[in-house]
Amino acid sequence: MSLPISRFDDPPSVDPPTHPLIPNFKFPKSANVPPSNDVICPELWNQRAEDVLVTAYSTDFNQRFIDNVRENMSRSYDAYANVYLDGKPYFMQTDATFEQWYKDPIPPPTSPDSETPSNALEMIQNYLYIPTERPCGHALVVLIKRLPEVEDDSLLLALIKRAHVNFNVIISTSTLGTDAKSFWCEIASKVNGLCFFDEEKNFVKNS
Repeated sequence: MSLPISRFDDPPSVDPPTHPLIPNFKFPKSANVPPSNDVICPELWNQRAEDVLVTAYSTDFNQRFIDNVRENMSRSYDAYANVYLDGKPYFMQTDATFEQWYKDPIPPPTSPDSETPSNALEMIQNYLYIPTERPCGHALVVLIKRLPEVEDDSLLLALIKRAHVNFNVIISTSTLGTDAKSFWCEIASKVNGLCFFDEEKNFVKNS
């Protein structure tokens, strides 16, 4: 699939926090870059872009854990979205208020076994490719427990770069699925994002 890409292929770097899931931390918008005729997201430069937090979760996490994650997120975004990875049915919630986003229940996992690969790559690409969403400058936080097969990441990288998405991923040290532990961190490194491995008890307080 051929996609129009902004000539600003590398998103501007931002000062990273010590850990992305600290109470009320707000991920920064992409920094201003001089516009050109081939910019995909002009909203970022004329101050019309919504300040949106998108959280993508492995459904292998339980509801209480996800509730604690949401509790630690900032309430000051313009809008929120949930993308559920490996859930049944495949589902995502977009353009939500904080209350709608916070109360949205996670679906059950598609596969209860520990070996089925994750569909996270497909689901995140689907969100970024929704024409009506125009995820310009959105802050995307991905919480991973089930790992995918190693796949071609070129489409995902193109979608992240063209929309100047602030990409951050946190991976449980107790993973399911495949052994592709470096897959998501390699993607984050290519778009100046953040990647963490940590025990789930350290993701948030009281989890």
